[in-house]
Amino acid sequence: LEGSLSEIYYLQKIIDRQLIPESEKFDLQALGVVLGDIMARNLGLRWVKVEDRYGHSRALQFENTQNLFFPVTMISRRIKSGTPISVQALYDDTEKGVKALIYERSKYRQLPKPKYTY
Repeated sequence: LEGSLSEIYYLQKIIDRQLIPESEKFDLQALGVVLGDIMARNLGLRWVKVEDRYGHSRALQFENTQNLFFPVTMISRRIKSGTPISVQALYDDTEKGVKALIYERSKYRQLPKPKYTY
């Protein structure tokens, strides 16, 4: 696995063929790690460890901000709830989120510098 966009196809096939039972939570989360690697490589995100009162988990961070994406559970939660899964849609939604963050960042960089008078 290289984090290539073409790997989305194979993730979808694994899910569609139900090769991993719903009861295998960690194996399903491994699919989320693969999806996360694809997102990290292609969307400029990086893996970080996130700790909260419930413990720790892995997330993808946008630049050095507090904006996080949680691909590890994107697939497993949907399978557990019986929600149909489109891996491409999960990727596309995350890409839209990243693009929105980039746009917001660019708005602030383009603000004119205030003029100070003393």
